[in-house]
Order: sequence, then structure tokens, then C-alpha cells
Amino acid sequence: MPSGAINIDAHFPSFTGREDPREQTAVMLNYLRLLTENLKYTLKNIGVENFNEEELAQIKTDTTAALEQRCSALNRRVNELSEALSSMSGTLDALALLVSGTIQPGLETLQDAVQVDAGGSIVIGGADRSVELTGTVTANGREVQTV
Repeated sequence: MPSGAINIDAHFPSFTGREDPREQTAVMLNYLRLLTENLKYTLKNIGVENFNEEELAQIKTDTTAALEQRCSALNRRVNELSEALSSMSGTLDALALLVSGTIQPGLETLQDAVQVDAGGSIVIGGADRSVELTGTVTANGREVQTV
């Protein structure tokens, strides 16, 4: 690898004018590959010793500010998600209360009201309970009109 930018510039391709455009393009592409490799080498090997104290302090400030912005944005998002989860938790609690307080007892009452007798017939109601059906009811594949 070259020791500095001066060595890179010294190797800049020169053309005599006799080369065709394909040859010139190939030479320039090779030169660009060389520049890319030099840049990669330089960036991988740059260290604290390459900066003065003032520049290092500025890099730290810039880096810290960017990280603080990201951290702040993440905290805001976490708070938003936490509020959304809290709201969902309240909704789920209300739903559970609805199911356990209203729907479940209704289902148990319906289950108690609908029985199968010894002959396999469905019996709705009984001496101490009844079920009122209104509208159109389908039973055994036929619609039965109720009053």
C-alpha cells in the first residue's frame, strides 16, 4: 500500500492518445480499483493518533449527540408501546369481565335449558324453565315459524 497521497497521484494513468477507448476504460477502472483498495486500507488503519485533541473531542460530541437522539427516539417509542399495551390490557380485562359476567352465565342457562331425553329427542325448557324462540328457527333442515 502507498504511504501517502503523493504516491497515489504519481501513479495516475497517462495516455498517449494511441489507445482506443476500451483500453483507456480498462486502465481507468484498474486505477479506480487501486484507489478503492487504498481508501479501504486507510479507513481500516486510521486511529486516535491520526487526530488532534480538538478533533477527537468534536468526533466524540457528534457521536454522542447522534446516539442520544436515537436513544431518545427509542425511549419515546417504548413509552408509546407501553401506553398501547396498557390500553389493550384494560380492553382485555373488560372483555374477560363481559365473558365471565354476561356471556358465560347465559351459556350455562342455555345449556341447562336444552337437554336430550332418553329417546334422543331435544327438549327445550322443562317444568321450572323455558326458552322463548321468536322469528324463524331452523330445525332438522326445515324452517319453523315461531310466534
